[in-house]
Amino acid sequence: QTILRVDGGMTASDWTMQFLADILGAPVDRPVVLETTALGAAYLAGLQVGLLPEPSVFARSWKRQARFSPKMKAAEVRPPAAWIASAVELSGGNTYSPCPETHLGNNQASPEAQACLSAWLSTVTV
Repeated sequence: QTILRVDGGMTASDWTMQFLADILGAPVDRPVVLETTALGAAYLAGLQVGLLPEPSVFARSWKRQARFSPKMKAAEVRPPAAWIASAVELSGGNTYSPCPETHLGNNQASPEAQACLSAWLSTVTV
């Protein structure tokens, strides 16, 4: 079974971790130390100067604080493209995209910008 280990500030949000588990259909493990990126950088510095043990020993210090298991049925989970479409609709088209002028909203964007946005959204895989 695949289990996703997460880190960073956003992992403090139970809602976000549950959402991630639901859309991935896999458990999500949150560590005791949320900022493991900073911890890893500090570890590498300590390793370089000989103060800390080899990576396999350090890796054993990882401890799980919480596991979020999927709760939604597979039929309830919408594909990523549907989430994007809903977000664009709810924002009234005021979203960021790599296409020029589309950040102004769909009603104000030029036909060229609309074509760019359509092409960009079609690259989203389900």
